[in-house]
Amino acid sequence: MALQAIENDIIQIAELTFGIKNIKSTDALDQDLHVAGDDVTMDFATEIAKTYGDAIYTIPYERFIYGEPTFGVGFLFIWRLISWPFRGHLFDPSPFERLELGHIAKVIEAGHWIEP
Repeated sequence: MALQAIENDIIQIAELTFGIKNIKSTDALDQDLHVAGDDVTMDFATEIAKTYGDAIYTIPYERFIYGEPTFGVGFLFIWRLISWPFRGHLFDPSPFERLELGHIAKVIEAGHWIEP
């Protein structure tokens, strides 16, 4: 299957899984979409695996996303929301590497993990 078709599928799966519209192939899971934990490693990866097989599980997610979801109605999120006007940003800079959806499509096409 052509890389562009795989990218389009990955974007569509991301929009459905994360409930986010207008996702681009250059969007990174942590930095742009602000998704992590089981939302990625279970829900998103499982949907991709249904169509494209197990290559999605070769990604070293610990380099790219938090192990637990980072967005929720917890104290930390409430603090971020309240302090946003003073801090100038809602989310802190990510300590993780970028994992863009376009690169996920390249991994799927290769059938195994490849470095960005």
